[in-house]
Amino acid sequence: MFANRLQKNLKQLGKWARREGVECYRLYDAEAVAEYEKVRQAEPDNQDALLLLGALDNISVVIRNTLFLLWTPDELRGRVSAVNSVFISLSNQMGSFESGTVAQFFGPIFSVVSGGVGTILVVIIVALVWPEIRRLERLSPKGE
Repeated sequence: MFANRLQKNLKQLGKWARREGVECYRLYDAEAVAEYEKVRQAEPDNQDALLLLGALDNISVVIRNTLFLLWTPDELRGRVSAVNSVFISLSNQMGSFESGTVAQFFGPIFSVVSGGVGTILVVIIVALVWPEIRRLERLSPKGE
């Protein structure tokens, strides 16, 4: 149902996008979201998974923001906050674009799997390049 709605939107919007020279657009609409809601309600286990993922994401946001506030020197906090805000705001859109592009060329399964592998690789690289992040024990500024 949901996939059919997205395919219908792709067919309709694809013609419009080619005619108008639009390269990026969203496929979902109110009806597609309603279809997703039906799918989600039909699979009660998915609700638990979505709730857990949402809670874990909120915890990671709190930890990241706490570290940002505590570890950034006062004189740089405004500049660092501005750059952080731009990257956080941009990350969802860039991630969606990247995932959609990979899915378009290689298929949705490859897109999901490569995204997961890429995330794990980034975590490993950060752990190797900045080993002090691995040694964080508490959320307090250095020297306290």
